[in-house]
Amino acid sequence: MRTPGQSNSVTVKAKAMYAHRLTREDHAALISLTTTAEVVDYLKTRTAYAEALQGFSAAAPYHGQFTAMLRTYLIRDMQTLIRYEKAAGLELYRYFVTYYDCIQILRRLRTLGEEIDEEYVAITPLQPEAVSRLDLVRLMKTRTWSEVMDCLENTEYRALFGSTEQDGFARENLVFMEANVQAFCSKKLEQAIKKDCGKKQAAALLELARYENDLRTLLSLYRVKRLTDADEDTLRRFVQPDFTLLTPTQLKAILSAATTEELVNRVEQTPYAAMFHGEDAQACALRMIAKRLQKAMRYSCDAAETLWCFVKLCELEINDVANIFEGVRCHAAPEQIERYIYCI
Repeated sequence: MRTPGQSNSVTVKAKAMYAHRLTREDHAALISLTTTAEVVDYLKTRTAYAEALQGFSAAAPYHGQFTAMLRTYLIRDMQTLIRYEKAAGLELYRYFVTYYDCIQILRRLRTLGEEIDEEYVAITPLQPEAVSRLDLVRLMKTRTWSEVMDCLENTEYRALFGSTEQDGFARENLVFMEANVQAFCSKKLEQAIKKDCGKKQAAALLELARYENDLRTLLSLYRVKRLTDADEDTLRRFVQPDFTLLTPTQLKAILSAATTEELVNRVEQTPYAAMFHGEDAQACALRMIAKRLQKAMRYSCDAAETLWCFVKLCELEINDVANIFEGVRCHAAPEQIERYIYCI
């Protein structure tokens, strides 16, 4: 049996699909538009998002509906690619199912108490081939913390959250729940990579995943420290010491920083210094991630690594498109919208 992750079919297919990404010219045209209807029409008639947005109305009441439809299409693309490898037992498939389940759980917790209409539920991405036991439609219809916990019962996600009581949820604790979920996903990813990839392949893919995780973690530490002046013990709750490219010494220095300025100075002594060399740390971090993924996508001949890059780059592009949609909706100037485009 061939080794999972080594088939050229996934590599060739993924790179061919990625070639249909939005161009700089597309981005320039989109941010110059004046209404969301024009944005949707451009995407439908001039880009690869045409099929994804069939039936979508720019007058839809939820911005989330627009993003959800694009994510649904991404999941379908991912399934198209993964079927080439699934017969060989590629665990990366199961990881992506877990990852998107977790996105939906956190999305519902962020909007807990808000009513989601039937149209929104209808476009919630379906669980791929019943690999997950999570009922996503039921989840989106929940209204309380206890209902969400009931929905998660008998799934591997239930243990990530505490009490089943209504008072077990406080919005200020959501950031810690997100950190727990991220650590859970990272562990699942590491297990999948080590199971399905050879030693050299695993090392390359883990480096990509840990690079992204480091940047997102540093961004969280920076925000929490700036907003709350959190102590070292609190900051440590956001760190995954076994899933990082930072050394223990570098981590210790960053976590023990007395002030936000000191934290930034200590990050600047690591390979991630550039994230604080621009006008916005989030923009710099996401552009660093995109650049690293684009380079790997261009040169990699490994199926698992190419699949990873394809999905992650598509996610970043969807984020860009959603920011354009929202910027145009709010009548922001093109130069303002451009600040929130990261994947070009």
